Amino acid sequence: MRRQGAELLGLALVVDELPDAVRARLGRVTSLVTRAELGDPA
Repeated sequence: MRRQGAELLGLALVVDELPDAVRARLGRVTSLVTRAELGDPA
């Protein structure tokens, strides 16, 4: 990134543990992964 003149300003991570019914009420979310997709076996 630095070679291209850019800087990393921040990073956010949201872990979804919501039931499907609650998630449906959230509206449009562009990216969401489950704990299992991140490697958490629980």
